[in-house]
Amino acid sequence: MNSITNNESDIIVYKQTSDDWFPCFNFDNGTSLVMVSFFECELIDDDTERRWGVAVWGDDDCGMEKIFTNRSLALVCFDDIIRLKDVTKFALGLLQFVSA
Repeated sequence: MNSITNNESDIIVYKQTSDDWFPCFNFDNGTSLVMVSFFECELIDDDTERRWGVAVWGDDDCGMEKIFTNRSLALVCFDDIIRLKDVTKFALGLLQFVSA
């Protein structure tokens, strides 16, 4: 299992969604949002291979993620997600994201 670190290189962006993420983030204007994050995974036990992840979360425990062994590929994926006008579970599934 990988976990998010509190690293200075973590990036978080809030993006619009038409899906229900049980619940979504809702700020002042009432738009439904999800949190999209890029992060370095924590090494676990004897694991020495560095990994990076891209995750999309609602405002509770509904989320999807994709883990990479290549930082550049993870950043490209993150960029692809934040360019979407509507971040949906279907679109993430097409990009091989899995429930987290």
